[in-house]
Amino acid sequence: MDRLQTMLNKIQVDTYHKNGWLFVKYSNNKLTQGWKLHVSSQLKDACNIFYIVAQELEKERCNYKVLDCLDELKKLNSPREVSPTANKFITIYPSSRKQAKRIILNLKEKLEKYKAPR
Repeated sequence: MDRLQTMLNKIQVDTYHKNGWLFVKYSNNKLTQGWKLHVSSQLKDACNIFYIVAQELEKERCNYKVLDCLDELKKLNSPREVSPTANKFITIYPSSRKQAKRIILNLKEKLEKYKAPR
């Protein structure tokens, strides 16, 4: 079990695994359309970034999915990866435009010191 998996096991809300992702559900909102935000991470920063993002999303009660282990992130960050999910570490599902804007502004400030994957 890697460090990220240890952190994921401590989540205290409704979760389920599917295709290498851990889905975290704070609400049963099933939006037919809407905002979707992506957070990328270099492997070395993944646990710190997850911690920051997870705290913000818990405060917002916002659903999201996160890769369920660091090996998956390493694969998705590979320059040989040509998947639509390449470099996507966390996907956030805000319930409204207002919530999306609030999350973006809060995370921008907290994550600006981290570099994107190459």
